[in-house]
Amino acid sequence: MDPCRQISSQFLAYILTEAKPRDQVPQHGVRLEGANIAGGIDLADAEIKAQVSIETSRIDGDATLDDSRWKRPLSLRGSTVTGSFSAERIHADSAMMLNNALFEGDVDLTGAIVGDDLAMWRSSFDQKVSLRNGKVGGDL
Repeated sequence: MDPCRQISSQFLAYILTEAKPRDQVPQHGVRLEGANIAGGIDLADAEIKAQVSIETSRIDGDATLDDSRWKRPLSLRGSTVTGSFSAERIHADSAMMLNNALFEGDVDLTGAIVGDDLAMWRSSFDQKVSLRNGKVGGDL
């Protein structure tokens, strides 16, 4: 992947979680397309107010969203996660679009609460997927 398309996971976490930059991000959100996020993503325990779209991108490493709270939609459409995708006890008020994606590690949505649709159609899963004790308010 082109080096100019790389974004650090620390920068992404910073703009989504730290008060000053987070308050400057419009609610319609952060959109990354064709990006390479080196080192995975760690947003465990975070409150995310903006819509986040990471589409046709690559997350090199784990995506950890355990115990995070999402006010607006999260999309990983068409992206690849090379590590595990852990969203245990995630609370998403809106939809989660995980469709057309490739998940190379485990996908753990144990205890997840999704207020709207959880879209996973046309995705590929190389390891196990768990939605044990999860609740989806819309379509799955």
